[in-house]
Amino acid sequence: MIGTPPPDGGVWTTTKIAAWMTQELGLVSVYPQRAWDALQAMGWSIQAPRPRNPAAASPEAQDAFKKNSPPPSPRKKRARPPGHTFCTDEHLIGLKPVTRRVWAPRGHRLTAPGRHRYEWLYVTAFVAPATGESHWYVGNGVSKPLFERLLAAYVSNSVEH
Repeated sequence: MIGTPPPDGGVWTTTKIAAWMTQELGLVSVYPQRAWDALQAMGWSIQAPRPRNPAAASPEAQDAFKKNSPPPSPRKKRARPPGHTFCTDEHLIGLKPVTRRVWAPRGHRLTAPGRHRYEWLYVTAFVAPATGESHWYVGNGVSKPLFERLLAAYVSNSVEH
């Protein structure tokens, strides 16, 4: 019975198992601690499910993508403007899913589908160390063409031409 989901469709908790034991054994009540003891005697342990992205690609789709992807091109070194420094960073805004521990047989790893409810925020900053002049840009994405445009805009607006 415990190998199937509980009647409410959720996950088994010690309270639900105690209620099930009460009904099955015809008792007045069973304390949740006794359900805990029974689960441990059956070889079960409390486990935190491994988070899983519900929109993740299957292993076959991942292998197909790797096989069909072009090989990486060798990197070309580009000259940076002298005396300038840049940095980029990202930040998460929002909530990450919270997983709770559930009962499962020992050695059986669970997965929990979770939807991340956050968005990335990217900050790109340029600094001229000699003068301390800085420019920063905030955006919701980063790409090579965008970064090249930001770098060109910084160089054209910089005091140190």
